[in-house]
Amino acid sequence: MPNVALTVALTLRTDYNNSWVYINSVFFTYHWLHVIILSKYDSIGGKK
Repeated sequence: MPNVALTVALTLRTDYNNSWVYINSVFFTYHWLHVIILSKYDSIGGKK
């Protein structure tokens, strides 16, 4: 069991930067999808 915990700890430590890049890219993509959806919604039904 200690070996498993050590492996997990090392994996988390080495993948820390990669996970932050992943989180930031997901957030960035979600943000722009949200902006695009809102702009299309405004052009379809928001403005009269």
